Amino acid sequence: MKIIVMYVLLVFLVVIIHAVIMGVLCKQLAAKKGYNGYFWIGFLLGMLGLMYVAFLPDLKMRKYLHMCSMKMQIMEERLNDVENMLNG
Repeated sequence: MKIIVMYVLLVFLVVIIHAVIMGVLCKQLAAKKGYNGYFWIGFLLGMLGLMYVAFLPDLKMRKYLHMCSMKMQIMEERLNDVENMLNG
């Protein structure tokens, strides 16, 4: 009987450790993409949660691309203004 209880406790411990590791991985990956939280998604869903977070859009990259496009637009407007001043 003691062996069965110890086996169950060992399996429970392994499952909890795996869930915590998946939660931490999800939280770190989400943070790299610009999101807060997501520990519990990884903790409760495991690999499915990690796949979910992996397929989230990258907010940091979107913000960076938006800033680059705004700068490009401003530069094009300034270039057009300079060309208009030179031509007329």
